[in-house]
Amino acid sequence: MQGVERLSTVCKVLFDARLLELRREHEALRQERDALRLKVFWLHHDDLKLKQHLAWANDCDAGPQCSCDGCHWNGRLDTMDEMPPRLSGDCKFMPWFETQIERFGLTSSVDHDNAVTTHFATDKCDTIYFACWFLDMDTCAHPDLRKVHDLFAHFARLGGQIEHRPGRWERFWA
Repeated sequence: MQGVERLSTVCKVLFDARLLELRREHEALRQERDALRLKVFWLHHDDLKLKQHLAWANDCDAGPQCSCDGCHWNGRLDTMDEMPPRLSGDCKFMPWFETQIERFGLTSSVDHDNAVTTHFATDKCDTIYFACWFLDMDTCAHPDLRKVHDLFAHFARLGGQIEHRPGRWERFWA
């Protein structure tokens, strides 16, 4: 009987070591999968897509339909017109954009390029971009990713864009 007990003890030690090894492998694969999912997310939610959505939103009936110089030079106007009409006043788009992102619980900062607490910021040319720290998130579980997706979906709906694969992002959050 002692031989069986010794074999049992040795097997338990080997089993525990293998179990720990499998857990480490699983965690490494989970982190790799998370990194790939984040890459896919940022491919679909990058600053170029944001500019495109903002141009559609500016042009729609629910948007501000601003035609100032800033909106013209930043691509938020239809470029088919050679000389679009210019507003003499301030840009109507930026205040509208800030209220839109506040609706989704995000923040913005105008002319504060180095502010760490902002999700979106504008540079001196009035171009909207993601703050650098926002793009460097290392997990898909960050709650602000969902807010960014919802904001993009909102701008796409304003611009009349239809989701080709409804429910696609619901699997991402699962």
